[in-house]
Amino acid sequence: EFNPTPPEINGQKSKLTASYINATVVPMFDFSRGRRKITSYESGGLRIKKYSRKGFRFGVGGYAGYRIGSHTKFKFKEDGSKDKDKERDNFFLENFRYGLRAQVGWKGVELFATYDLNEVFSAGRGPLNDEGNNAALNAITFGITL
Repeated sequence: EFNPTPPEINGQKSKLTASYINATVVPMFDFSRGRRKITSYESGGLRIKKYSRKGFRFGVGGYAGYRIGSHTKFKFKEDGSKDKDKERDNFFLENFRYGLRAQVGWKGVELFATYDLNEVFSAGRGPLNDEGNNAALNAITFGITL
């Protein structure tokens, strides 16, 4: 249930955080054309080879994950003093998630984007849209990998 805050509480920040452990499979097309740098490290009887990609590459694949934790944080002012409220719960979030992942890279940098094919909240438990029905919310994530 989503409850509005009382008028005497001045809300400043509200967030919901969910942590997932994911398994990702993304086949990569590498257009380096022999521009890979191979660095070998040897210590005792152990030999490690590191491949540094020097060209353009991209890939599309999928991922699946399991929720390992979630919490909310609400920062507010009440009677002139700042305070924050933290709560750990499942908040009707889906425990499993799955979706699509795309990656584009050049040299040592990769950009990625993911799209969850399943909804963030359990059926009938998410926020309502303008018509009063449950809104379908799918998570989108993007970032950079160095």
